[in-house]
Amino acid sequence: MPQISIVIVTWNSQQVLRDCVSSLFALVPEETFELLLVDNASKDGDYLDAYSMRSNVRVIRNQDNLGYAKAVNIGLRAATGEYHLILNPDMVFLSNPFPKLIAGLQTNPEIGAIAPLLYGSDGKPQIQDFYPKFPTLLQFILLRSLLGKLTLSKRLAVRFCHSHVALSGTHFVDQIPGAFLLFHKNRFLGKDALNEAYFIWMEDVDFCLTLKGMGLKAAVDADERITHIGGTSFKMWDVSRKKLMFTESFMTYLRLHHGVASHLAHGLLMSLNAIAIALIMTAVYAPKLSLVDIRSRFILEGKVLALIAKSLIARLATFWR
Repeated sequence: MPQISIVIVTWNSQQVLRDCVSSLFALVPEETFELLLVDNASKDGDYLDAYSMRSNVRVIRNQDNLGYAKAVNIGLRAATGEYHLILNPDMVFLSNPFPKLIAGLQTNPEIGAIAPLLYGSDGKPQIQDFYPKFPTLLQFILLRSLLGKLTLSKRLAVRFCHSHVALSGTHFVDQIPGAFLLFHKNRFLGKDALNEAYFIWMEDVDFCLTLKGMGLKAAVDADERITHIGGTSFKMWDVSRKKLMFTESFMTYLRLHHGVASHLAHGLLMSLNAIAIALIMTAVYAPKLSLVDIRSRFILEGKVLALIAKSLIARLATFWR
């Protein structure tokens, strides 16, 4: 039985997956892990046949794009290792982080999941981008609204919205990104690790909040590092699709984990922000934009408002039932 089961969900990820798998096999002894590649109906999926020739690699093909969380769970159900790793295909190993990370899980019973520190392809740590605290109203204002563009907001966000992670040592954080989640199989024995209510995005936040509810913590071992290219599959999506998908996932998170008042307050702020974006973008850039561009902006923000309204109406209906 392998020590580690590594699950990677692929979706048109040929280039980055090749670099990821090459670095994995170059630096981590093959007898210590199995690799489960779960393909979400990629257009370029034929290249996966070459990986299935390796004895410790299994390729699982979904006939449709089932979403990230569901595909991960399919892979984890087939896993046989003692430790499970959810890994993005756009990761490049710089060393073998597993001995130290697993030692951290074994020696500290408080740790439910652990990860190395993410570094970008530019060699810089991605601390400000990937280790926020759990979502709050203040976090939305400082990180996701138009006000977040202000210098003061950025300074306040560093203090109130991000977990502190130094460049060495092990640090507890609210959440570690789904790009690399290592945990013992018994943490989710008999149930799925990721909540399939999410198609994409926010499932890692939900995962870490679930750990917290179990009395466990998420940890970053900054002495171990890995390169995170970031967002390669989603570069094929346009801005509108990404914004709508994130909005839907964020509203799902609020529905599942926030009270009615917080859900409504977030929805109101998000609605005001969508309206402000449409109006300000049009006013500022109107001389440079065509009527088609302006119309597209209003349509996008209108769809955002519709998603928010749908979520709030459903929540209120449940509340008053």
